Amino acid sequence: MPARFARQLAALGFRCEPLLLSDAEEANHLPPHHRDPMDRMLIATALRAGLTIITNDSIFPVCGAKTVW
Repeated sequence: MPARFARQLAALGFRCEPLLLSDAEEANHLPPHHRDPMDRMLIATALRAGLTIITNDSIFPVCGAKTVW
């Protein structure tokens, strides 16, 4: 990510959260409501880090993730 873009995101209060191996393991244990592997990773990461996901996908809250949109 270019440093300038990273600074702009940080100034707006955004942060980049790493994807961890434990997130992948947790994604495999989520209920089968969502079949998209990347979405499952986002959900697992958000649950671990206590983050809110910006999405209008109605399945995310069913999996326990906080969402806004």
